[in-house]
Amino acid sequence: MAENERVPVDFHQAMFRIASIAFVTAATVDVGTSFIGAPNLNVMPILVVGILSYVGAVVSWFFPWHRLPVERFLVVIVLPGLALLGFMLMYTGGIHSHILPIFIAPAVFMAAAYGFRAGAAIAIFTAATAALPLFLEGWDAYYFRMLIVLSGATMLSAYIPAQVRQALLREYERRRQEQEQSYVATIGALAAALDAKDRYTEAHSRETAELAVNVGRRLGLAGEQLRLVEYGALLHDIGKIGIPGYILQKPGPLTPEEFAIMREHPVIGERILVSVQFLAPLGPIVRAEHERWNGTGYPDGLKGEEIPIESRIIHACDAFHAMASDRAYRQALPLADIVAEFGRGSGQQFDPRVVEVMLQLIEQDRPHISAQAQASGQPAPESAVSGPRSWAQHMQTIEGLGQQLARTTSTEDICDLIGETVASLVPHDQCRVLLMSEDRARLDIIYMAHVDGTEVIDESMLAVPVAFEDEVLAVIVVLKLGLNQFSLDQLRLLTILANQAAVSMANARLIDRLASAASVDALTGLMNRGAFEDAVNKHLLRPQSWGTLLMFDVVNLRETNVAYGHRAGDAVLKRIANAIRSSIRADDLASRWIGDNFAILAPGIDSVQGEALARRVETALQSERISILWGAAEYHGDALTAQDLVVAALKSIGGNSDTAAA
Repeated sequence: MAENERVPVDFHQAMFRIASIAFVTAATVDVGTSFIGAPNLNVMPILVVGILSYVGAVVSWFFPWHRLPVERFLVVIVLPGLALLGFMLMYTGGIHSHILPIFIAPAVFMAAAYGFRAGAAIAIFTAATAALPLFLEGWDAYYFRMLIVLSGATMLSAYIPAQVRQALLREYERRRQEQEQSYVATIGALAAALDAKDRYTEAHSRETAELAVNVGRRLGLAGEQLRLVEYGALLHDIGKIGIPGYILQKPGPLTPEEFAIMREHPVIGERILVSVQFLAPLGPIVRAEHERWNGTGYPDGLKGEEIPIESRIIHACDAFHAMASDRAYRQALPLADIVAEFGRGSGQQFDPRVVEVMLQLIEQDRPHISAQAQASGQPAPESAVSGPRSWAQHMQTIEGLGQQLARTTSTEDICDLIGETVASLVPHDQCRVLLMSEDRARLDIIYMAHVDGTEVIDESMLAVPVAFEDEVLAVIVVLKLGLNQFSLDQLRLLTILANQAAVSMANARLIDRLASAASVDALTGLMNRGAFEDAVNKHLLRPQSWGTLLMFDVVNLRETNVAYGHRAGDAVLKRIANAIRSSIRADDLASRWIGDNFAILAPGIDSVQGEALARRVETALQSERISILWGAAEYHGDALTAQDLVVAALKSIGGNSDTAAA
């Protein structure tokens, strides 16, 4: 088999399942037919052959053969199988043996493993093995004719699985290529996303990859290594996903603190890549892309040949593309200046051999550079927060905000206060405060300020989480048209506001939870008596209110508690609550009134519809084998209080219910 031919694990397994079945078939046929018309039978050889065959079948079926190189199949499987067949042939009568057709199996196996040529070679070897009785026992014309038929049948039997094998491998290779193309598309999308984060380097990764592949090819790289160069160049900046946008888009030199953050992106990139199986080989390449030939690079200080060749190529091509591109803080360098810069860096920053090949390539055919500074890009404005006086004014505003937040217990009101403060302190075209839902499944916009008439072309964004004890409660988002519109001071200011809002928001949520807990029955999750009574009284105060109040009483709950314990009784109450919850409408109110009594207020329905509702609850409980009694009280604006309705409904209990099976 060719070295570059890829055989899937399932194919290995299928081949050895064939071998296992062949062993079982050979043993069964041999043992089963040896007793037919044989007066002087030697049982021992038959038993030995049968046992060996069944052992071979078990081993072939269960052994992890995918760990065995295909090149060793001949020695491990085929030759021992032929030896076993020769042994069986001689001990079952030689030229009078009845097992000759089994000799087809080794050729079938080899054709499936190696293809038709290997199968045909084994067919010839099989015929030679089967011819041994002619040399040992003398000539027999009938047996010779059988050998000729066997040889033809073996060739045909080898041809069929060989063709099936080729078809399967072609299909496997087609699917593998489709998967790889899908991976390449994924890589391209990742690279495009990276370039989109930094508009000054749009198409940077793609064009760097094109140059790197050409350099790698001239250096003698091919196949998988060249593919790693291409994919590594496309994703060499993937770690910048974890770098704040204000650092990536800063028009001037980075501060030491900002540069320290920027130096982390190769490590971040490696972590991202190694977490994805098909991208894992790119991890070390991306990590080493900023290493220098003289050992002064980062993050590991590698030097010379310690740096992977793929990383050295990408590093040089990345530097060339950066020099040849317009940036926010400078125009693209002339080619002569780029060549001079690489001349100074050769043997220091760059691999001399890579530089030599790359410059030769560039002089012959300068690569196309399309990554230009965007027309809408503008240098970052002077910070609106800079200077002692500005900070003092902003701190006064923040102090006033703190006093307002201390008096606010509504989460939505807190979001409004934060949004209004941010909008007054930070220049913006749009300001949003998004609140995390209780189930943490979505962010809801609570506050939004927008400047009318603005058109989104390029925009800068600050997004700061409002987090308390590692839990994100909300997010503050500020947008401004144009690139590089926010400063580090504005980010700090927004962070201060977020931290101040976090404590108030956490307190407000705690108050909401406590208020909810005070109105909910802890066991069933329905409204408790106090909350239900208040809600019913408020409803009754509405003009022309009418409807029906239902009361339910659980049959024999006390006996259940005595016989099986309170856990069993609590389980019954929970099932009743679930049945009520699934039966009522969205506008209905449900409560565990007290003990084993439940209540439902159903506005806008009469006693007939109320009875239908009670029957639905009864039906839902029939499968639970729980019995209830119920009563109803209809009202038409004539009830004084909730207590009046409850008393009336309780008096009617017993006359309306058919008890379910206990």
